[in-house]
Amino acid sequence: IASSRVDTDTRIGQEVDRLNATLEQIADLNGQILRARGTDQDYPSLLDNRQVLIDDISELVPIRQMQRDNDTVALYSMNGALLLDTLPAEFGFQPTSPITADMSLASGALSGLTINGQPIETSGQNSAIERGVLFGLFAQRDEYAVAFQEEVDAIAGNLISRLESTSIDPTLVPGQAGLFTDDGAALDTSQTIGLAGRITVNSSVVPAEGGDLWRIRDGLGAAAPGLVGDASILTSTLEAVRERVNTGTGSFTASQKSLSELVSSVTSLTHQQMYASENRFSYEQSRYEGLNDAVLAQGVDTDVEMQKLLLIEQAYAANARVIQTVDELIQALIRL
Repeated sequence: IASSRVDTDTRIGQEVDRLNATLEQIADLNGQILRARGTDQDYPSLLDNRQVLIDDISELVPIRQMQRDNDTVALYSMNGALLLDTLPAEFGFQPTSPITADMSLASGALSGLTINGQPIETSGQNSAIERGVLFGLFAQRDEYAVAFQEEVDAIAGNLISRLESTSIDPTLVPGQAGLFTDDGAALDTSQTIGLAGRITVNSSVVPAEGGDLWRIRDGLGAAAPGLVGDASILTSTLEAVRERVNTGTGSFTASQKSLSELVSSVTSLTHQQMYASENRFSYEQSRYEGLNDAVLAQGVDTDVEMQKLLLIEQAYAANARVIQTVDELIQALIRL
């Protein structure tokens, strides 16, 4: 999740740089069009190049295009933020790396977006970049990834809390870490952000860290190995994993689930959200294709026009041949 947020943050920086560069190019083309207009030069290629650039940035930030009488354009976001008039606006963003689970836009640990130095909203209906690629990237970094982080943290916290009870392992002291730990410590329910990245197996049962495997059977605080056939702690551990308890955090705080049910619920929720996103994408893609076809229908189909031109040329050639033949006949009659 952290890696995904870093990748998204990096891409935001790249897209902001592309947006600024494209706005500058459009402003420059506006100037070239003005100069060409003032010297009575033809400039259709300049208009075409400018429209290509406008279409390019409209993917990043949906825009309204205002045509001026002098053939220049002004650009506004769909929510009215000025992007280009005489001069282009400058978007500001500062990439961050690395990004940890506790870092957020609200805390100031992550960069937001500015226009000419003024902060703007990157989420919600009032955002100046609503529905564009940049809007989606900020949502991915600051909303979707954070929400999923909460879910996996909830699973980690649930697992730790289930197995640190003295009723499961009588050799534990109240407040002591159980089989799973928060980076070696007992669970602190007020510090669960990023817990999925800190959860570890208790070092007392890890031979590579000086622990002993027999403590899984006989207790983490046991002074010496017990009877090989004593499976009471193992049985209690299995029952604790299967017990339906309050999940504590995440989207299922009001429900009681076993550990496997909690994991299944999170997995199911993720699949539902992915399915809903795919449906939404298909809808938007179909909508785009429909609107694009409507726009193209109002334009010129170069293939059709070329076919018409060829037919006209053929008809002209045929008519010219008929006239030539008639002229030859008339001249022959005159000579008679």
